[in-house]
Amino acid sequence: MCDHNKTEKNPLMSARIFHKLGKIYRQRSSKKLCLVKSSTLYNAALARKPVNAFEIKRDLNELCSHVTELAGATNLCDNSLQIADVLQSIIQTYRKTIKKQVEDISQINDESQPKSFQDKLVVNVERLQKEIHQFFFRFYETYHEILRKAKIIRMFWSIFDGCQ
Repeated sequence: MCDHNKTEKNPLMSARIFHKLGKIYRQRSSKKLCLVKSSTLYNAALARKPVNAFEIKRDLNELCSHVTELAGATNLCDNSLQIADVLQSIIQTYRKTIKKQVEDISQINDESQPKSFQDKLVVNVERLQKEIHQFFFRFYETYHEILRKAKIIRMFWSIFDGCQ
């Protein structure tokens, strides 16, 4: 591939070899090291501007999809704006529900009622506070999991240069 001066003789032939080696490493194992080697070889092939660049890019994209699947985050990055919209919608809907429940509790707040009625009111407010706490706890657990998976994808994408 290189002459005695360490100059590449035939970059197009090198590109074909790098591409074939990339395929071999891709099929060899799903271990991170093999996937990194495969990506590196695909990118080395692309750097030589081969005639079959489209095929190499397709293989590299398939590799990136495979890594995304291994990370358990299929289509996560592609849909990040949709995810943000859904999360925002969930919070807005929940806020409306809570507002309605608070209004309902406020309407029955009558100080002329007996102590037992006031106690029920306190119990309803405490129940609502607990429900709000549980909702946001579950919400942020889910949000944290989404961010964790997105971080994994960003990490792999930083390794696999051509994924974007």
